[in-house]
Amino acid sequence: MIARVAETAHKRDLPPARIALAWVLHKHGVTAPILGATRASHLDDAAAATAVELDADEIHFLEEAYVPRAAEHKEGWQ
Repeated sequence: MIARVAETAHKRDLPPARIALAWVLHKHGVTAPILGATRASHLDDAAAATAVELDADEIHFLEEAYVPRAAEHKEGWQ
């Protein structure tokens, strides 16, 4: 997945984080907190990702390498 994001970012001349965040924004129903912004550039990429339009081919390219895994059950978690 990381290689696919990096390749798409290179083709678009954008930071990989911006592509990854744009993908999340294109997936209705997918929510994830943005944690760990340690530099202003992280916030800049997050804001700029809202303007990145991924086409269907790019989304397919990013997702075709993904292999879903079953969630692990942790003892004591409900």
